[in-house]
Amino acid sequence: PARDDTPTRPRPFLNEGTIWTAVFVLLGLAARTVRWRGDTPLWGDEAAVALNLLDRGYRALAGALDLGQVAPLGFLWIERTLLLGLGPSEAALRLAAFVAGTASVLCFCWLGHLLFAVPLHLRERPNAEGLGEPAPHPELASVLPFAIFAVAYYPIRYSAELKPYALDLLGACLLQG
Repeated sequence: PARDDTPTRPRPFLNEGTIWTAVFVLLGLAARTVRWRGDTPLWGDEAAVALNLLDRGYRALAGALDLGQVAPLGFLWIERTLLLGLGPSEAALRLAAFVAGTASVLCFCWLGHLLFAVPLHLRERPNAEGLGEPAPHPELASVLPFAIFAVAYYPIRYSAELKPYALDLLGACLLQG
């Protein structure tokens, strides 16, 4: 049989994978925002970090912290700057984690599409005539890892705490890219 050399139609930008990615981006961002805006009081370790930030200047934060706390110096300086600039509120103290947590959603989305993109040879499957026929939903393969991350409990939780974990997560994500 004669082979049809007609090029296959390019997939539209707005496909199922793009739609589901957008849904999970919005879910992840909304969950982090709700958690951050919940105005929950500082818990034990957060309060201990906050006391160190209130009682010390930038130079003193480079030494051993009180109350058994350990944190990276860059994190402490960012938090001290936010404390001085925005005042001592829970939302201000958790702002750095919130920004890092929301940025990690976007970073992980980008990273997921980079690492889990469906190879071209899997995007089409041969039909009875040997011609390329679009596979049912190849773009959904890169959505699953991101979807799990976007709604996972701990990344959401640490996006609204006065601890450096959300910044660690963002740093790790950026290093992978």
